Amino acid sequence: MKCRRIIILSITLVLIIGCSGPVLSLESFTSSQHLGSFEGSYEYKTRSNSNFINDDSHRILVEDESGYAEFKISNLRIDPEKAETGEDVVVRIDVTNIGEETGDYTVEFYLDGEHISSDSVTLEGGETVTVTLVRIFQKSGNYEFSVEDEVKTITVEGDTDNIDYILLFVIALMIFVVIILVIIYYKNKDNRTKKKRKKRKKTKPKSK
Repeated sequence: MKCRRIIILSITLVLIIGCSGPVLSLESFTSSQHLGSFEGSYEYKTRSNSNFINDDSHRILVEDESGYAEFKISNLRIDPEKAETGEDVVVRIDVTNIGEETGDYTVEFYLDGEHISSDSVTLEGGETVTVTLVRIFQKSGNYEFSVEDEVKTITVEGDTDNIDYILLFVIALMIFVVIILVIIYYKNKDNRTKKKRKKRKKTKPKSK
């Protein structure tokens, strides 16, 4: 009877020790991801319940499956690519959320390296929108639009300075016409004076 009890007790102890399994002890955490995420690389050690036997270090990788918003810009285009001064120039850029979560993105437009406009958009995962900018040029030349790595150049023809030259030409022409009219006026006036003098000489009585 005593032997049977000893055998049952031994079997029970073996089962308890065997089922206890290894214990995980997290020692360090390394992550290059954003704060607030459990994604990263972890180090743990395994041990048994009997005096830390088989103390080995291991590493596991935990990935965040909650998703995130990630944006991609593409297809910068200008309409028209050749414009006249004073004409509307439309600049368009496509923004795509290639992530899974909804997020905000701000499009920054630059003209010849100088920041000229910002436009914020909210996109769901997988959504694409087109952001538009309208610009009017008053002087001719080549201009470069850029949004991040996307770059496009536009040529603007015609210059409002030509209007100044035309205005100057018109003013000069008017002055020339006025001078001609003044010359004609005084010339006619001189002719009339001479005619009057001749008439006076003819009508003057002869002395005896």
